[in-house]
Amino acid sequence: MDAASALRIGRNSSGRDEMRPGRGLNGGMDRRRVSRRSGRRLPPRVRRIATCYAIGAVLLVGWVVYLGSALPQQSVVEHWNVAWVGFDVLVVVALTFTAVLAWRRDRHVVMPAIATATLLVADAWMDVTMSSGRDLVASIVLALCVELPLAALSILVAAAALGDLSRNRSARPRVAVAPRADDDRDRGHEREIRSA
Repeated sequence: MDAASALRIGRNSSGRDEMRPGRGLNGGMDRRRVSRRSGRRLPPRVRRIATCYAIGAVLLVGWVVYLGSALPQQSVVEHWNVAWVGFDVLVVVALTFTAVLAWRRDRHVVMPAIATATLLVADAWMDVTMSSGRDLVASIVLALCVELPLAALSILVAAAALGDLSRNRSARPRVAVAPRADDDRDRGHEREIRSA
């Protein structure tokens, strides 16, 4: 069986060939083969997850508006040093995981790299917005020269790792799919069978 036919086994509801490599978050649909224009609906699980995120975003907009009007301009905070030291420890842990996995060229570098970028952007934002006087100048310099460039580098590392993953997938052994006969609930789904 050649590579092209190994990837095209299985028919979708419209009768066209389709590869279904698994049943992860995308419900077994290969996003490269199924577009929004094809008329296929998202699987229920994906719709529920997307709906939860959309509701969360709408609720958060209301919360941000409320906080903008309700929070005081100044506040005395207990355990300020614990909060910042704890946050900076998280940044150190994320940077360490990203560095170790990047050195090992491990495909799992994507998650810590994205976490590192997120934490560095949040750190820069909080440093700049909570500083004044000379501390503000130092915070701006640190954000522009260290934190934001490292965040951008972390995003590039994650993107490169994702690119490597997609290239490596094409180099893996080809997969043939066959109907699953042992489970009535999943009759419409197919499973992978590694071809030798």
